Amino acid sequence: PALEWTARIELIEVGIQSEPGRADRSGPEVEEAIRVLEQLGDDAGLAKAWHVSAMLRWLQARAEETLPALERAVEHAERAGDDRQFAEDLWLQAMTMSWGPTPVNEAIDRVKVVMARSEGHRKVEALCLATLSHLEASRGNFEEARRLIARGRAMMRELGLTVLAAGTSHSDGYIGLVSGNPLEAEAGLRDGYEELERLGEKAYLSTSAAYLAEALYQQGRLDEAERFTQISEETADPSDLASHIGWRSVRGKILARRGRLEEGERLARDACTLAEGTDFLDATADALMHLAEVLELAGRVDEARDSVSRAEALYEQKGSVLADRARERLARLSPR
Repeated sequence: PALEWTARIELIEVGIQSEPGRADRSGPEVEEAIRVLEQLGDDAGLAKAWHVSAMLRWLQARAEETLPALERAVEHAERAGDDRQFAEDLWLQAMTMSWGPTPVNEAIDRVKVVMARSEGHRKVEALCLATLSHLEASRGNFEEARRLIARGRAMMRELGLTVLAAGTSHSDGYIGLVSGNPLEAEAGLRDGYEELERLGEKAYLSTSAAYLAEALYQQGRLDEAERFTQISEETADPSDLASHIGWRSVRGKILARRGRLEEGERLARDACTLAEGTDFLDATADALMHLAEVLELAGRVDEARDSVSRAEALYEQKGSVLADRARERLARLSPR
C-alpha cells in the first residue's frame, strides 16, 4: 500500500507539470495519501505527499499555507534519509519566502539560513542563489541580482537540472522588468521559454509566457504580447493563479490600448480579484498597477490614483523598490 500511494503521488506531481487541470482536481487524493501513509508510518512516502500538497498550495499563491506543508515534507525526508527530497523542499521554502508576504530583507536572511541548513548541498545552493537574485532585484541591487542568477544557473546546468535552469528564467524576466529594461527581460525569458517548450513542460511555461507578454507589451509589440497571453491562458492549470493573473493583466492593457476599454477593464479587474485572494504581495500590487493603466487610458484618473495608492502600500509592505515607482506614478496622477 505504501508503494502504491507513493506511486500515485508521483503521478500527480508529473501531471501538475504536464497536464493542465491536473492540480485542480488532485487535492482530495493527496489528502487521502497523507492519511494512509501516516497510518503506515512511511516517512519516504509522506515526504513526497507533503511536497505535492505544498505545490498545490503554491499554485494557488498561498505562501503562508505552503511553508508549513514544506516543513512537514522536510521533516519526513530527513527521517527517511531521502537527501533529494530534503533538498527539494528546502529550496522551495526559500522560493516561497521570496514570493510570499515575508519582507525582502527578512526573506534574504531566511534564505541564507536555508542554505546553511542544507550543509553545502549544491542543488539547494544553486536554487537559493536564484531566489536571492529575485530578492536583490526587489531591493534594487540589479547588478548583484544578475551575478547571482548567472552563478546559480551555471550550477544548475552543471548538475543537469535542465527544467529548473529554464524555469529560473523568471528571475531574468523579473530583473529586467523591475530595472526598467524590457529587452533584457525578453532575452532571458525567451531562452527559458524555448527550453521549456522543447521539453513539454507546462507549469513553468505558462508563467514564462505571461512574463514574456508583459516584456513585449512594454516595448509596444502588442500583437506578439497578445499571442503570449493566449499561450499562457491555454497552458496554465486552472489553479495556477500566478499565470492567470499575469495573462489577464497584460491582455486587459492591450485591449484598452486598442480602444476596447470595457473588455480591458473587466480582465484587469478579474486579475485583481484573483490576486487579492492570495498572499503574494508583489503579484497583487502588480495587478493593481496594470488596472490603474487601464483606468487612466479610460480617463478615470481618480480611480487610477486609488489603484496605484493600494499598490504602493503593498510594495512598501514587501520592501520592494517598486514602491518608489508607484509613488512616482501617484505624483504624476495627482492634481496640480
